[in-house]
Amino acid sequence: MNFSIVIVTYNRKKYLERCLKSIKQQASSKFQFEVIIIFNGEMSYFSSVKREFSEYHSYYIPKTTPSHARNYGVTKCQGDYVFF
Repeated sequence: MNFSIVIVTYNRKKYLERCLKSIKQQASSKFQFEVIIIFNGEMSYFSSVKREFSEYHSYYIPKTTPSHARNYGVTKCQGDYVFF
């Protein structure tokens, strides 16, 4: 993988779907990337997003600080570069 995109979300389903659709539209075969979605304490739409965007990695963690959620996402990355 060339790069990893870590997205931390809490109670923002509308914006998350828009963000993921935008990433999907901009995907290029020139670059390899992975998307890691961290659901920070929000379980209500975790399974629906995971099903719709199954090509991305999704993880649920109990409600914690945003920095802890980002650090958890970094531990799951396999890319050379990480973007938030």
